[in-house]
Amino acid sequence: MRRHPWLTATIVLVAVCAVLFFCLEWRAEQRWRRYAADARGHGVKLLLSDFARPEIPDEQNFAALPMMRKAFAGPAGESAFTLPDVANSGADHLPFPKGDRPPVFGDITKAQEIVWSDWQKYFQAAGFLTELSDNPPADVLRALDHYAPQFQEWSEWRKRPRCRFPLDFTKGMNIPFSHLSTFQRAVKVFALRMRAHLAVGDSAAAYVDFQDGLQTYRALREEPVLISGLVRIANLHVLLAGVGDGLRDRTWQLAELARIETDLAAIRVWDDWRLALESERGYVNSTMESWLRASMRERGKMVAETFAFGGRNPTQEMEFRFCPRMVFRDNQLRQNQYLDELLARIDTAHQTIDIDRPAPSSAEQITDIYERLHYFLFATSAGAFGGVEQRYVQLQTLLDEARLACALERFRASRGTYPERLADLAPEYIATIPTDIYARAPYRYQRLGETSFRLYSVGQNRTDDGGQLVPGVQERKQLDALWIYAPPAPATPP
Repeated sequence: MRRHPWLTATIVLVAVCAVLFFCLEWRAEQRWRRYAADARGHGVKLLLSDFARPEIPDEQNFAALPMMRKAFAGPAGESAFTLPDVANSGADHLPFPKGDRPPVFGDITKAQEIVWSDWQKYFQAAGFLTELSDNPPADVLRALDHYAPQFQEWSEWRKRPRCRFPLDFTKGMNIPFSHLSTFQRAVKVFALRMRAHLAVGDSAAAYVDFQDGLQTYRALREEPVLISGLVRIANLHVLLAGVGDGLRDRTWQLAELARIETDLAAIRVWDDWRLALESERGYVNSTMESWLRASMRERGKMVAETFAFGGRNPTQEMEFRFCPRMVFRDNQLRQNQYLDELLARIDTAHQTIDIDRPAPSSAEQITDIYERLHYFLFATSAGAFGGVEQRYVQLQTLLDEARLACALERFRASRGTYPERLADLAPEYIATIPTDIYARAPYRYQRLGETSFRLYSVGQNRTDDGGQLVPGVQERKQLDALWIYAPPAPATPP
């Protein structure tokens, strides 16, 4: 020490730093272990494997259908309801945009109606129709008979009330979800068939299509992981757009409207969001545990591939390889605490959510630059949860408005006009009047003459902007969350 004081000081400094480093590592591990023990003591499922469900007998399992087994096999799967691509040999060969794809389903926000003649010619080009009639919707129904075997097999859901795909939750982030595309494609076919049945005046058959389309939501409602929840949301939006078109055109019969309202009232959106959040916690924790069990080299590769969405980034691999375990544990702990705060907003007993309840652990609360660097893993992923929560709020709003629209149409058909207030609908046409989540008050409603109405929520900005449709803006980005499928309002005199 006397001969080499600077070397001795360096060795002591390195030793102190090493001891300090391992102490910090140990403390981070203990913080996580205390949290995990407390969470498990309260019945929290921390790992994705905790969400594995018992086997279901094949005769009761919708996922055991042959088409579902094919959909789940292989990375791409095989969808039973794929609409064909149609070769376009010239700019004017087919009347619909981008002739290699199906025509559009219509979009009111873009003043875009479904054009049945486009679908008629599309199916002719696909070889589903050999000749055309002067009734395009009827021709579309004939073309959809191409899927008759699939329709017959799909209808087995009435005898198979449950659904469990053979997902191996031990794979964590490597779980295949190839079956989800079948549900996404199926709901489009059923929505198209429903619209065509309404166009030819067969409301009863359209309701059967609605029920079959709703199975794309029901079959997946017990399947964990956030991506399944997002598919369920998208499927309901597709189906409700078809229901809305029928309400706008008044092609639904009253008996079917009553059944649709009952079906929509049975959807428990907040059970769905709770499962998505809880299982995503398991997904995050399982992924983190797999990283921490790996060697430093493998960990760097795995984390870098996650950030690069499966690609390679040698620089990031090296950075993550030497990233302390403490950083991973602290980010994991904060992620779980944030999910606890989001879950505390959900009231499944009353099927509502308190979107104003604070979330102190959110990424928005991290303002210090060093803290932001420390929690970079959490900050990268946490921002998505707020957006997904909004998707669920928007879905609940749309369901509420669809139910109210069904009740309004039944009221008009029996009384000759729309009610002056939404309260007049209960309890004869709807059991209770739903509440706008954004305003914590009744939905905004105005009767427009004898033939139309305006129904809307104040939307995410919590401001009543008059319920006016902003042309060209997506439905979920309108200023107010309005019901866009009201019948046309009477013309205003000049």
